[in-house]
Amino acid sequence: STPSYSLGLMDPIKELASIALSAGVGFHVDSCLGGFIVNFLDHIDSDFLAIPGVTSLSCDTHKNGWAPKGSSVLVTKDIPDSVHTNINLSYYSYYSIPGWDGGVYGTPNGPGSQHVTHILHAYLALLAIGRNGYRQIANKIHSTIQELAVILKNDGRLSVLGDHPANGDRVHFCVTGRSAGCPEFIKKFESTLKMAMDKTEEYARDVKDGKCQFPGDAGLYGTLEAAMEPTADNNKSTAEFLQNKI
Repeated sequence: STPSYSLGLMDPIKELASIALSAGVGFHVDSCLGGFIVNFLDHIDSDFLAIPGVTSLSCDTHKNGWAPKGSSVLVTKDIPDSVHTNINLSYYSYYSIPGWDGGVYGTPNGPGSQHVTHILHAYLALLAIGRNGYRQIANKIHSTIQELAVILKNDGRLSVLGDHPANGDRVHFCVTGRSAGCPEFIKKFESTLKMAMDKTEEYARDVKDGKCQFPGDAGLYGTLEAAMEPTADNNKSTAEFLQNKI
């Protein structure tokens, strides 16, 4: 991922692609969240499709591409093939397994005639914002994240994860062009963070003194913990598990 959703960290794409290449398997790069950010930061080499071993890449235009929700991009590369010598990976995206024990299994067929509204909106967003616009947004988000990292470090009660230049040092807080472009955002973030940490410390003291209980079983979206089976360690009931899974 470039970067991952849950932590905002950049994976070592070159190293992982090299492992995939040596093993003879495909390697997908998930740039859905950060594609329009890392690709417009000059100090980052984001030409992931040129890396040997990378076979596909995804990027959501409806996120930092500023297009309406419902559009995304999937790029697939040509791969060696024993029958066709060389063929695009998308060829293997459509298949069926009629002999599976659970019934006929296959990828969805073409849905037939569809409107192109989402594609048109994405195309218009790309034209309206342009390379220079996306570069300005990316750099503003990057500089804002650096300022937030300083606030987090200065608080003293928080630990900051990650040091990649794409995300700076960040917690699980997605900074978008809208928040980065707000003049009052940094000041509001700092005051809200202090208020939240003060309240957390107060709550922690109450838990320690036995005035209330903290279950400690909150699962972060995008992690396996959010859908774990109930165990003695996490002490989740079946109802909680099903609710979390649903």
